[in-house]
Amino acid sequence: MGYDGIIKELSVLLDKIYTSFILRDLLAKVIPGIIVIFSFLIIIVKDIQVLINIINSLWLFFFGLSWIVAFGIQSVGEKLKVIKYWPGKKDDRIKWIGIYNQFLSLASNEEKSNLERHIVIKEATGNLAISLILSLIIIDISFIFIDNNNYSAFQIIFSSISIIIFSLFLFLFHRSHIKVQGEYMEEVVFRKKI
Repeated sequence: MGYDGIIKELSVLLDKIYTSFILRDLLAKVIPGIIVIFSFLIIIVKDIQVLINIINSLWLFFFGLSWIVAFGIQSVGEKLKVIKYWPGKKDDRIKWIGIYNQFLSLASNEEKSNLERHIVIKEATGNLAISLILSLIIIDISFIFIDNNNYSAFQIIFSSISIIIFSLFLFLFHRSHIKVQGEYMEEVVFRKKI
């Protein structure tokens, strides 16, 4: 294999690491998981600096744990029918799996990368919306049951409403990217079959 072949293989490997690991796992899984874990820990530890020191010394553990927690977050979203993977009804799943498989067999590497970007945006916004709502519930319940005089009722209500509104916009963006992903796959498959 010549120099150009090695560079091409290295480029493919780096692209896979970027799309499969950094985008999907870090942005769509780890960050939503960290938000929920941090919500629990802030209630238990209460001192932000102590919490940061704990996380810094056990960062690999928290990274792995947050990745796993994100699957629970995603499962909550699925059960509540907030997170979806395909356009249409649940019964349309087999149709979309067929379109996805056709897309994979017909699409160029650039088209596959574009689709992966849509999938990552869809997953990240859906998981983040659920993680923010779960964190809000955790923290608001702690304010009810734990004496916390550091915040006024106005601050708690204002921040809660802000998080709910932001989560709603993330949810709407998640839903729009389900449609965008489906339309993109259909367009590529249709164009390649002509």
